[in-house]
Parts: sequence; C-alpha cells; structure tokens
Amino acid sequence: MMTAISLLATSLLLYFLIIIPLGRLTHTYEVLIATDPKTVWDTFLKHVRGSDYRPRTRLLGFAVLSDNPLTVRSTLKTGFRPMPVNVVSTYELCEPYTHYKLHSGTGSVEVAEEGEFVSEFGGTRLRFAITAPRRGLLLPWLARRRVERNLRALQHVCEGRQT
Repeated sequence: MMTAISLLATSLLLYFLIIIPLGRLTHTYEVLIATDPKTVWDTFLKHVRGSDYRPRTRLLGFAVLSDNPLTVRSTLKTGFRPMPVNVVSTYELCEPYTHYKLHSGTGSVEVAEEGEFVSEFGGTRLRFAITAPRRGLLLPWLARRRVERNLRALQHVCEGRQT
C-alpha cells in the first residue's frame, strides 16, 4: 500500500515538474557585449558565419531555403541529444545589425523570437524575447539557465575571450 502511494506521489510530482502544459511563456534577455553590432549579429545568427557559439552545440550544416522571407534550415548536434536535429527558422523581419523577428521549431515545439541590437557607449546591447510552449515547472527554468549560459558564451566569443 505504501509503495503504491509513493509511486502515485512521485508520478504526480513528475507530472507537475515536467509534463503539465501551462500555455506559452515569454522570457526576455539583455546583455551588453563590448564590440560592434555587426560582430554580435554575425556571431549570434549562426547561418552568417556557419558556426555556432553555444557550448556543446555543433552546427553540422545549414541551407538558405528562401530569401524572402529569409528561411534557413540548420542541422544541429547538441550535447544532450543522441541524434542531430533539423530546425527551420523563418525570419519575418531581418534588418541586419539592428532587428530581427523569427519563428522556428522542431515538430510540435514552435518558438517565436524577436530581438534588437542597440549600439551604445561601450559596445552593443542585445535584447531579445523568446516565446515558447511551457511544459511543467522545471523545463522553463532549465531553458532559461541554458540561454543565460549561451549568452555568456556569445559575449566571450564576440569579445575574443575563451568560452
């Protein structure tokens, strides 16, 4: 009897932490990078240089599928996935070095992102917001931590430091 209750409690806890759909969630991010907007743009948008600044992520390939709107298919291998994944990103708005707006996703996970590159004293301020489906309480927290780690790596790469 006690095992069944603990199994049920564990199942409910996992459901609330990982599985329960909670609608859509928007996270906003901001970072000041001590370099010009062109360098940040070229590093941040992986299809420009054909490389990925994110730790434990390799860009295996990319193809520009369309120029209007700009549509890019990327093949990525991340440290936590056993197989590479294809991501198609459609840039609804693409003003080089200033502003972008895109939709991307893999199957049922559609992500919208909008960002701006603001030149100011001391470098470039990158501001962006990511809106994605929210599943559970733990996964959004993990995703936010991963994006913050990736922003530190972007800052280090753009400023010429080791990641």
